[in-house]
Amino acid sequence: MTSSEVTATINVDALPTASGPAARRRLARLFTDRIGRTLLLIGLVVSSVGVQLLGPALVGIVVDAVADVLDGDRAAGDARSLIGWVAVAFGGVAVVGAVLTWLGTVQAATLGESALAELRTEVFDHTLEVDVDRIERGGTGDLVARLGSDVDVLAQAVQRTVPSVLLASVEIGLTAVALLLVDVRLALVAIVAGVPSTAAGVWWYARHAPGRYRIEREAVAELSDTLVEGYAGRRTLTAFWAGPRWRRRAIAAGDAGVRAQMSTAAARNVLRPSVRVSLACSLAAVIVVGAALVDDGAVTIGAVSAVALYVIATFEPIGVVLEEL
Repeated sequence: MTSSEVTATINVDALPTASGPAARRRLARLFTDRIGRTLLLIGLVVSSVGVQLLGPALVGIVVDAVADVLDGDRAAGDARSLIGWVAVAFGGVAVVGAVLTWLGTVQAATLGESALAELRTEVFDHTLEVDVDRIERGGTGDLVARLGSDVDVLAQAVQRTVPSVLLASVEIGLTAVALLLVDVRLALVAIVAGVPSTAAGVWWYARHAPGRYRIEREAVAELSDTLVEGYAGRRTLTAFWAGPRWRRRAIAAGDAGVRAQMSTAAARNVLRPSVRVSLACSLAAVIVVGAALVDDGAVTIGAVSAVALYVIATFEPIGVVLEEL
């Protein structure tokens, strides 16, 4: 599907839209203006992720304890005692992590609502300053779409996307540190094995997705414009027997909107499998290389298990960062 097919019914006089970098800069200012709350949120996120990342390391300790018993290097009683303490620690990690996550969620909601209130006010004030002739050329529906669906998209960015990307970025960074602390060799194997697929997916997505998302927003504006104008002028349409022509225009606008949304969904469906393939490659490489290192006595089974769990844990945050940015 080409961009020309999707844009066939889009209003060329529609109000201009901000570029991606401009939108990101404005969102960044919303949070830098609230630097205290933002730093508190970052601190809570880092603490929550750091606590939760102790889980795979604890699992590795249990695996090594069981392996030592099987090899005769540790008494069964000592292993049971160690596993008991690890279980207590695991429970403590779960409770502390849940509390920190809850606090972070509350802080993110408070920060997001404050920023969103400012954003909505700014959009409304800016609308009042726009020349009336310019609005009429663009169409009433276009203005309604900007104040409605477009602001809703920004609201989603402030309330969900920014906190999600922040959390995912912290998860990726701290997980990378944890991987290096467990075993540098296995960490490098996981990273190198997963880079090609992810890089290919990101390259394709960066080239094709931004334009598709822009067309989607423009298609929504055109559909809103058609519906609002048709409802407002329904008596005129009836008087001049213009209803069928308006109906064809509305159907065309709706079809364009559906095609635009399918186009953006197709772009996401290219990126997501590339991340899954990356995860599979990393996990397979860690298992194969880890098994060889265990045979040589260079690393323990628990360390390989912990690294494998950390690799699995990176799938969701990597997908969030790549898709949202």
